[in-house]
Amino acid sequence: MKVINDQAEDKVRLLIDKIYNLGFEVGYRNHSEIGWVLREYTRLMEEALNIGIQLPENYYNNGKIKGKASRDRGIEESSEKGALKVSTDHVPDMKIDAESITAEPDEPNFLRKPSLSDSPPLVERVSMVDVPKFLCKTKLLQRK
Repeated sequence: MKVINDQAEDKVRLLIDKIYNLGFEVGYRNHSEIGWVLREYTRLMEEALNIGIQLPENYYNNGKIKGKASRDRGIEESSEKGALKVSTDHVPDMKIDAESITAEPDEPNFLRKPSLSDSPPLVERVSMVDVPKFLCKTKLLQRK
């Protein structure tokens, strides 16, 4: 009898894990709860109620909440290993260097990193705003 109970407990545990993982997937990936999610949810709930699991929707809701929290933190739980892996689609915030704030802009510092508002030296002075050269020669003809 104990072997049968162990198999039944394993089946219950596996079904609870499937329900939780579905909720986690829906929460983490922000899936719509219509279509394949609704079909899978309905199938798992019917199977859980036939086995005799009390309130199987709680496992789904807990997984959904944990999935949303993991998405907000940028961490994904792999269901196979139970380990955490960092999501690669998150871009870290840029940090402002204390040296770039304190350094004066007129002071030449070749090792200083450019800030976000610095433009490249090529673009700093546009030649279109310069006085044309032929107008500069007319200054010689003017009286002093």
